Amino acid sequence: MTLPGDCHSILRMTLFNHLFSKFQPALAKLFLLCLLAILLAACGKPFNVKPRPDVKNATPNTPVSWKAEGESKGVTIQAAAVTDEDYLYDTFEANLLLAGVLPIHLKLTNTGAEAAELRRAKLEIKAQNKNYKIMDSHKAYKRLMSFYGISIYNKHGHKESRADFDTHAFDLKKPLAAGESREGLIYFAIPNEIIKSGNLNLLARKLSAGRAKDDSLVELNLK
Repeated sequence: MTLPGDCHSILRMTLFNHLFSKFQPALAKLFLLCLLAILLAACGKPFNVKPRPDVKNATPNTPVSWKAEGESKGVTIQAAAVTDEDYLYDTFEANLLLAGVLPIHLKLTNTGAEAAELRRAKLEIKAQNKNYKIMDSHKAYKRLMSFYGISIYNKHGHKESRADFDTHAFDLKKPLAAGESREGLIYFAIPNEIIKSGNLNLLARKLSAGRAKDDSLVELNLK
């Protein structure tokens, strides 16, 4: 028996209403669970970063075992690659190395009689015959966001998380006064497989106390 077109429409609508009424509680519950997950993600911080305990006095979270030391015209350089994944996750709630971000713990001490203008400093990592340039703390944080695919977040939580991340960064904008020591993290965008391969060298140029311009190269082997 063949039914008219209108009858088919009525039957389809009746069947849809029946199925919807039958599964409506389950669909509503699923929708609420998805909505709750989105809201929780949007209300929290992208990363629960532990801020550096004492930013003013530049006290690190843990004692640093300096892997390399050098000197450039009155400025002593100490550096170590931060490759302890447990420490990174505990501090930043993220694996920076997997995201292609290599943190270097840097300490500079001005042993000269005049301030050192760090803004002129050129810092790079050399690995496998290729040089990798330094990137600031904001770019490193943005790279983490991209790697972990975080696109939904609360603006206040994002701002607070990034500010905590920034507390670990080495300040290269402020001059280093005579007799002053400063330490913190600098970041380089390097693929994780390159980091794992080892043989990383920190290249430092234009680091000197006083007004004299010094372009001599200081190369420190980190691992």
